[in-house]
Amino acid sequence: MKASSIATSYFDCCGMTVMASQGIARQRDHDGHRSPAQSALEKSNKKVAYRRILLYSATQRLHMNSAIQDSIEKEIVVRASRERVFAALTTPDQLAKWFPVGVDGKVDTGERPVFDFGEYGKFKIFVVAANPFDYFAYRCVPGSVYCPQGFLGDVLEQPNTLVEFTLETVEGGTRVHVKESGIASLPAEVIKQTLEGNDAGWTFMIGRLEEYLNNE
Repeated sequence: MKASSIATSYFDCCGMTVMASQGIARQRDHDGHRSPAQSALEKSNKKVAYRRILLYSATQRLHMNSAIQDSIEKEIVVRASRERVFAALTTPDQLAKWFPVGVDGKVDTGERPVFDFGEYGKFKIFVVAANPFDYFAYRCVPGSVYCPQGFLGDVLEQPNTLVEFTLETVEGGTRVHVKESGIASLPAEVIKQTLEGNDAGWTFMIGRLEEYLNNE
């Protein structure tokens, strides 16, 4: 990018023009020529502007490189009605057929059931919403790297993620869209591994849900 175009971007973004210095820089002497002092001031201002342009460009590159992925999304279409899919998401004995190996408690809005993942631990969740027959969401503390032995404390008092299932009737059945967000709010040292582990985990689990509903 040319220096002139970079300068334009910088000024537009920051809402300022560093080349103006209290209206003095563009003053000329009586003969229509810049005085040595005025020329020196303009030269100095140009150096300041150029340094700020470089700083701004470097900062923008840093921001782009440090952006952190915050969510994981998966989607399938199953040969089942929304009512049938919703039941598979919110009925404890049906959840145990494709997701955790067991569920202790009610899976209703405001409840805090415990999902039992066997050797991977037990996790208490907080049900944000269970709206028949199109939306189910809960908050949890991710396992694997973050809490490898499980978590039975207060989910809302810890860094957590939001898991959302959205159901939509389509030709041939129901589209199931799952999204886990808030991963960037976890401790920095576990974000990368959590993204990788949970991405693979949701691919596996959504596949189990698809198999469970399609093979009934």
